[in-house]
Amino acid sequence: MSSPLLSCIQRFCLKQGWSLDDALRHQGYDPVDVRTHITPLTLTDYLALVESLAAQHHCPDIALQLGRDCCSEDFGLFGSLVATSNHLSEALIVFAAYQPLLHLGFTLDMQLKLDKLVLTLKPSPDFPLSQHRFGSEVLFSALIAQGQHFCGKMIPVHQVTFQHAAPTDITLYQRHFGTDDVAFNAPQNSLSIAAAWLYQPFLTANARYHQYLGQQARQLGLNEPTLLQDISAYLQRHLADPLACKVEAVAQYTRRSRRSLQRDLHQAGVNFSQLLQQLRHRQARQLLRDTTMTIEQIARQIGFRQPSSFNEQFRKWEQMTPSQYRQQNLAQSP
Repeated sequence: MSSPLLSCIQRFCLKQGWSLDDALRHQGYDPVDVRTHITPLTLTDYLALVESLAAQHHCPDIALQLGRDCCSEDFGLFGSLVATSNHLSEALIVFAAYQPLLHLGFTLDMQLKLDKLVLTLKPSPDFPLSQHRFGSEVLFSALIAQGQHFCGKMIPVHQVTFQHAAPTDITLYQRHFGTDDVAFNAPQNSLSIAAAWLYQPFLTANARYHQYLGQQARQLGLNEPTLLQDISAYLQRHLADPLACKVEAVAQYTRRSRRSLQRDLHQAGVNFSQLLQQLRHRQARQLLRDTTMTIEQIARQIGFRQPSSFNEQFRKWEQMTPSQYRQQNLAQSP
C-alpha cells in the first residue's frame, strides 16, 4: 500500500509547492529510507502524515483534494483492473475481489436502496476507520473523481455521511461533493449516488486487457470472483428491480445465453430461482431486524410489487408474518 499512497502524496505536494521530504522529517522519518522501503509505512502512518501536512499548511480539506488527485495508475495492477472494467457494477465486484492487493484496513459494502446505490465502509477490528477521518475522506473523494474519469461524466452525489465530528467549515465538503446533504457524527461512513450509474459504460473499458490483468492477479494467488459470487453480488444490488432479477437479465449481464447460464449454475449445484429467494429472504430478515422501514417499503426493496405477496412469501420462509418477525426480534433485543 505504501508506494501508491506515496506517489499520490508526492504529486499532491509538488502541485501545492510543498516539500514532502520536510513533512517526512517532521514525522521523524528519513525520506530516503521511506522511498526505498527501508522504513515501510502503514496506512495509519500515511494518514498521520496527511494530518501533519494539513496542520502545517492550514489545509482543512487536504484529504478531499488528495483523493481527487489520486489516479488509478498509482495503484498498479489493482487500479488497472478497476479501470478496464466495463462499468461501475463490474468495477465494484473487482474492488471487492482484488482489494487484498492494496492491504486495505476495510471493505466496501454496496447496497441498492430503491433508486440509490449506497457504498458503506466496513472497517476491520485492527483499523477502526472512524478514528481516522482522512481515510474515509480520501476514499470517497477518490471514488467520485475516478468514477467521473472512467465514465467521462460528472457523477451526482446524493448524500455523504462521516462518522467523525463536523469540521469548522462544512461548506468545503458540500462544494466538493456537489450536495448539501453531507452529515457528520453519523453511524457509518457512506456515499450515495443514483443507482442508474451502475451501468454507465467506462470509457477506459478494455475486455482483452482486463482478462490479461486477471491472469496476472491469479498468479499472485488472488482468485477472481466465481460465477456464483458474481451473480449473487449482482442480484443483491438489484433486488428492488424485478426485471433486472429475471434470468434473462442475469444471462445478459454474464454474457451468456439463458441456457448456458442455467447449465453453469447447475454444475455449481445452484438453482437460479432458489438463489434469488435465498437472497430476498436474507435481505428481508436484515431489514426487519435492523431498520425502521415499513413493511411496504421492505417489500419493494426486495422486489415484491405488492405487500400482500411479500407477506405470503414471508410466511412460507418463517411461518410467521413480517410484523410478527419484527416484534419477536424486538422482544429479544437487550
